[in-house]
Amino acid sequence: MIHARYTCLIRPVGCMSAALLLLLSAHGASLTWLPDSGRFFPTDVSNDGAVIGEFRRSQSAAAIWSPSRGWRLLSPNNSWIQAHGGGSTAIRFSPDGRWICGTDSTPLFESAVVWDRAGGAHPVYPAAARQGSKAVAVSDNGVVACNPGSSRHSDDLPFLAYLQGGQQPLHDFYSLTDISADGSVVVALRGLSGMRWDLRYIVSGPGYEREIPRLQGGLSLPKDLSADGTTVVGYALIPWIGASGGPVVRAFRFRDGVIEDLGSLGEGHSAAHGVSADGRIVVGRSRPRYLWYTHAFRWTPETGMNDLNDIYRDLLSDETEPEFLVHAAAISPNARYICGVGRVGASGRAFLLDTW
Repeated sequence: MIHARYTCLIRPVGCMSAALLLLLSAHGASLTWLPDSGRFFPTDVSNDGAVIGEFRRSQSAAAIWSPSRGWRLLSPNNSWIQAHGGGSTAIRFSPDGRWICGTDSTPLFESAVVWDRAGGAHPVYPAAARQGSKAVAVSDNGVVACNPGSSRHSDDLPFLAYLQGGQQPLHDFYSLTDISADGSVVVALRGLSGMRWDLRYIVSGPGYEREIPRLQGGLSLPKDLSADGTTVVGYALIPWIGASGGPVVRAFRFRDGVIEDLGSLGEGHSAAHGVSADGRIVVGRSRPRYLWYTHAFRWTPETGMNDLNDIYRDLLSDETEPEFLVHAAAISPNARYICGVGRVGASGRAFLLDTW
């Protein structure tokens, strides 16, 4: 027997209009459709169920939502960007949830920034004054992985910035993707030639480098690193499968020197976007062949890839406004929470899924 409850809450979002929060829970698990009055796109979720991302309107606005406090906007730190009408984007939590990294930006300049959970901003300035920067990940101990801004010069380098002070340029990399909880392992892009698509993707730690192998001949693009630094997930661009299959995108998991094809739903495309702290549970999206929309998935070594819409069917309404989970953007390090994007009727909405 299903025991479910519906709770309607009205909560103001700063200067934004009030929005409706619908919570449906069953069997201990619960699904929350976040109040969305301005096209919110989630990017990460913490162990306590807080979700970060950005509102995409005339200017992007970084925001954090939590079950206890609702919405809070994360203000740009850079005064020049504020004065010129710029916006901000929140990208990732540190694995312990203490820090939030992101970017303040205008169309002409970008500046890496780290916020604490209270909303206080800690700027990250590149060594070269001309160089804009984008923070893509932050460790528990305040090591910030940064890439040059979009208007990078040929000699601009990715770098690690330390909130306690100091920086370290990374000469062997083109673009950083993620960093482990202790700051000792990074996932990065290193190109054999800056203008060619002949690129290698590596995990680098103290004293060693390891190339992520191609999956069935396709380039393997990393998206997320487990907090313990052991596991990389992402997607591979496989040039051809089968006599009439054509090129496909396929989710992968790289661990202990072995790359694993995670499969897909309905013999189609898939991409992994998040992994738990221990590297065991992976989330992302998959598009069954011949369908135009994607399905959010969860993968484990024991079960393989499963559609979240099937696992949590009892939490989804199929009445006047059918609900559907389209894309799982991230999973919390403890694997309890999954955030992403879905649909309620004809409207796109951000969701928070509590799997416990």
